[in-house]
Amino acid sequence: MRVLVCAIGDSATLTQARASDSERGCVRSEGVDDLSELLVLLHDAEEPFVSLRARYRVWRHRERAHAAFLAQAKRRGSTTFGVHGGGGAPLDPESVELVDIWRVCPDRARVAYSGGDRDGSVGVSVGERWWHFDQRVGATSNVEDPSIGSGTGAEFAAFLEPPRLLGALRFAPLGRGTRAGREVIVADAWPRLEPPRGRPPSFGLHELGAGGDRYRLEVDAERGLVLAAHAFADGEPFQVVEAVEFEVDRDIDADMFVFRPPEGEEIRRPGHRGEVRHHASIPEAQAAMPFTLLVPEHMPSTWTFDCTYSGPSDRPPSSPTVGINYRSDSGHESLNLILRPAGADPHRTDASDWREARAGEYTVRVHGRGERGPQSQLRLEHAGTSVLMLSDTLSGDQLIALAAMLVPAPAASHL
Repeated sequence: MRVLVCAIGDSATLTQARASDSERGCVRSEGVDDLSELLVLLHDAEEPFVSLRARYRVWRHRERAHAAFLAQAKRRGSTTFGVHGGGGAPLDPESVELVDIWRVCPDRARVAYSGGDRDGSVGVSVGERWWHFDQRVGATSNVEDPSIGSGTGAEFAAFLEPPRLLGALRFAPLGRGTRAGREVIVADAWPRLEPPRGRPPSFGLHELGAGGDRYRLEVDAERGLVLAAHAFADGEPFQVVEAVEFEVDRDIDADMFVFRPPEGEEIRRPGHRGEVRHHASIPEAQAAMPFTLLVPEHMPSTWTFDCTYSGPSDRPPSSPTVGINYRSDSGHESLNLILRPAGADPHRTDASDWREARAGEYTVRVHGRGERGPQSQLRLEHAGTSVLMLSDTLSGDQLIALAAMLVPAPAASHL
């Protein structure tokens, strides 16, 4: 009979059981001191520094990371979308980027990316105000409306705000090491079982590697900050985040928290895109769009709809879009219809395992509620138009019946 110690929440529970040394989340009794120290470090790291300057190296294997994310979504019964770039050279199978971080408590932060997909991106936050620049979107800020939130200034939260990990992981210390000139406690960690409803405890693990079934962590032995995280799925590493420079409580020039956009860049309000019109009629939307809108020829007389359209935008790149929300008077049934030009849809769904069906003159791909997630979805492309149907209340077969009634929108009079 071996004495095992299992990490439960913020404390350790002694359990006598017949188990192998490899049992998840448990260590043999001689590891009690390291486990206790690790849990105390993570628990007490509420305000582990006054100022921080760090550089992290982030390596990611794209295919494995994507597979881990999809596997996690499937376990949760979620529906996933991927962003596909149109054309261009294929992406490298692996990516590497360096991320520089400056923090001064309580509310100043700066982050800068070099290499990888976000090369040249910069973000600054001071209190509730934030500024951000990347090549795709340009320079944006919430200075005109501080109520607009952003993740700017909250990067690497799982690494720099360690208490959030306690409820999400079970730990097994492995020993000691050194990272970026600092002593670390090395530990394996496993995600806790997710509840059948509500927000899963592993929500905060996204930065460690979304979908990981095991993590190898290196935790600063003085401050409790995470200096490295290796994410694994089915025994294969798919993401590694490692501190290559790390300093705490050193003076940082206040000028680091002044945002200066690149020359020629105008700072804009976030969410800027082409003309947006709410509560439009369908004929008005059709007149504004460069493609044919396909809408149901008939809907029940007890249903109402609301139509919104938006024009194209260069930064960020977005296609003209029409969204129509149909809802029964009782509110118990609803349908969302999203229309874009064929081939311009930025939300390409992996529909490889959706069933193909005929809907009148159209060939569609569909899945019903409960097959891939809690929502029924249907997709089709026809004569230059991309159609996406979404419903939390209708079945897949009901979406097929509605798709069979799609016709070009009228040019005059309200529907």
